[in-house]
Parts: sequence; C-alpha cells; structure tokens
Amino acid sequence: PQEYFKKTVNIGFKCPICYNECENTMITSCNHEICEECTKEWYSKNKKCVICMNEIKKLWNNNLYYKYIKCLKLQQ
Repeated sequence: PQEYFKKTVNIGFKCPICYNECENTMITSCNHEICEECTKEWYSKNKKCVICMNEIKKLWNNNLYYKYIKCLKLQQ
C-alpha cells in the first residue's frame, strides 16, 4: 500500500482554481482534485467541474490520503 499511495497521492498539490498549495482537497466524480475551500465556493454556485465542465455527481474528501502520507514520511 505504501508504494500505491506514493504514486497516486499528489504531495504539494496546487489547486487549479486558487493555485495555492493545499492539503485539504476534494475529488470530483470525474476524478479532478480541487482544494476544499474552492470546492465549497465553486459547488455552491455551479454543479459542474471547474476543469472539465462535467456534472459533479459526487464529491469525496481526500484528506485521509494526505494524513497517511504524512505518517509514512514521519516513519522514514
């Protein structure tokens, strides 16, 4: 699992809306990652993905992955 998370989790992620480096992110149903604050603001006004403009059917909180990666880094 460690190798999987190292390859799939984007450490140092920069939000495509605010361009800030974010740890608290959301994943859209079309698999795009956006910071939590921007997601809340965007989704309250628009139900389409800011990146691909597909309808957002579901949002997932991605914070668990970042916490896991931080734990892995602390163990090394």
